[in-house]
Amino acid sequence: MRIENVHQNITKFDFLKAINREDFVEPQKGDGEIAASLQISDEAQKRFEKDIQHFDRRIALPEYCGIYKTDKAVATAVEGCSKEEQIFVYGIIRQNFLKENTSSLTEEERQANIALGMKKAEYASENFIPEEHREKFLDAMNTIAKLASAGKADKNGNMNYGVAKSSYLGHGSNLVETTNTLDMMKNMDSAAYDEYQRIGAESSNEDRPLNHARFLVNWYIKALKEKPNIIEEYEKKSDKYFDKEVKDKELPAHFDSIDVSNKETFLAGIRNFMTKNQNFLSGILSFELSNKFWKD
Repeated sequence: MRIENVHQNITKFDFLKAINREDFVEPQKGDGEIAASLQISDEAQKRFEKDIQHFDRRIALPEYCGIYKTDKAVATAVEGCSKEEQIFVYGIIRQNFLKENTSSLTEEERQANIALGMKKAEYASENFIPEEHREKFLDAMNTIAKLASAGKADKNGNMNYGVAKSSYLGHGSNLVETTNTLDMMKNMDSAAYDEYQRIGAESSNEDRPLNHARFLVNWYIKALKEKPNIIEEYEKKSDKYFDKEVKDKELPAHFDSIDVSNKETFLAGIRNFMTKNQNFLSGILSFELSNKFWKD
């Protein structure tokens, strides 16, 4: 049974302000650049470290593609795995497959990053996914990889993967699908979505969450009255896209020769690829080699 979810996603900064957290510090322009160059004031250092902690908390959260059957297969497969193993798997989806912005990559590098993610999924299946879940896990990761490969970037590198963005309640094998009302508005009523964005831009930080939530709920009630089948139409739009653009997509094969039987052979394969393909995907591969998962 599908549950409809009309709650607005409130940003962390808006939320902290709204509850009057004394330790809230507004990010300042240039903090990241200052931290990156290691010329860091004490205040900027604290903000930078806080941002890193926020990011660290985020990578521990599940990452979903929006296809319920696929997402539940992954969630079920990693349910009994360690926290580090879960972070590794969801990191594949977040960092290799469904990146939000790919402006720093060429299209070939983007596709190669997806191929790397699929090889990492094979490593996970071989080394720690429970045997009874391996087949469904790899099928699900293959589906997400195809979805990623078919994605399109706008002029700023922001990615569109073409499917409805479902929301979920629960976790693991108890995952329950809900409708992402904001994404439905964006895809089914662009004028209302533009108004939603305008309201956000014109609202104060204190008023924005409530104004957004009020507009979203009112739109949802009105939309159901005017078009009772809007949810079904929204889902069919995604299904048509998947069948046309994703289902039969050929995946890139940049890393097919890597042995995934253990950490040593996997990392040796990455290093060998870097040696043969210098200055290609080098940032992502260097980041991969530094991943603490491989050092534990």
